Amino acid sequence: MAKKIKSEPDYPSITIVTPTLNSQNLLPNMLKSVLSQEYPKKVEILIVDGGSKDNTIEIAKNFGAKIIVDTKYGSAQAAMAIGLREAQGELVAYVDTDNILSSKTWLMKMVKPFMFENRDVLVGAQPLWYHYDKSFSGVDRYYSLIGVDDPLAYYSNKRDRLLQTENNWKLPGQVIKNTANYLIVKFNKRTFPTMGCNGFIVNRKIVLNSMCNPEKFFHTDVLLDLLNLDYNTYAMVKTDITHIHAKSIGVYVRKKIRRARDYASTKNLRRYTLTQQSNKKTLPQTLLFALTIFQPAYLAIKNYRKLPDTAWFFHPILFPLVGFSYAFTLPAYLLAAKSSHK
Repeated sequence: MAKKIKSEPDYPSITIVTPTLNSQNLLPNMLKSVLSQEYPKKVEILIVDGGSKDNTIEIAKNFGAKIIVDTKYGSAQAAMAIGLREAQGELVAYVDTDNILSSKTWLMKMVKPFMFENRDVLVGAQPLWYHYDKSFSGVDRYYSLIGVDDPLAYYSNKRDRLLQTENNWKLPGQVIKNTANYLIVKFNKRTFPTMGCNGFIVNRKIVLNSMCNPEKFFHTDVLLDLLNLDYNTYAMVKTDITHIHAKSIGVYVRKKIRRARDYASTKNLRRYTLTQQSNKKTLPQTLLFALTIFQPAYLAIKNYRKLPDTAWFFHPILFPLVGFSYAFTLPAYLLAAKSSHK
């Protein structure tokens, strides 16, 4: 007598949404990792381009991607909103050009929570770690080890990935279920982390209830919108994703300054800020830790003993640098704050 095989629920349809702008150097490896997926359904690849002048569009066409050229907004955040609205899949995976899916079964692992949990309440799913490889540059190894690139997010406990030395949930939120493949976590406004990109998969039907028009789409803010509608449940999947941060410290600091300026220029449209969601009594301590070398050096030494890699010692260097880089955007930030109260 043949052994009865327990059937799985059907795999959901999925759209990969990727914002691009002059991305010819990074895009091929990302797309190769998507096309290598052993997913039982056809995966839609949707490129939303902000007006590239290089070979980005041609590369995307060669990989069979659907292409939307956004000449009105031109930002990565607006591209995420456009992709969400144009996607055909039940699920939307935000995979950036500097991401690489870490295995051929990555998509299958990431969608499991949507197959076995209540899809009417599950907002999204995210990998628990960044992929770590000793062949990475020092800066990329460091951020794969630490799992976050912002000192304020780290020291205010709003990071959304585990360190490479962590195997158990140590982040905000309440774990309500722990399976072999993923955690189910509920968040509130006080504990909500900086989620929403780098391999983040969303339930399209739910996220369309947020302020997801291109002018107001910011990847963590739309999730906060949903939290205000009592959509508070997420899956943290026990896998990783490659995120290529920068080849050098100088490149990374310039990248942070650019992002900080972008944030300051759109502050009036934002709903989520780390300082509003954090305990403001601990904010001075958070800034002190981030701008001095003492606590960052202690963390680097402690984790080096667990996983020896000299990249840990970027921690007492990069965190203060990032903090000081914010000073360049402080005037613009204060000006935006002043105008918002008029």
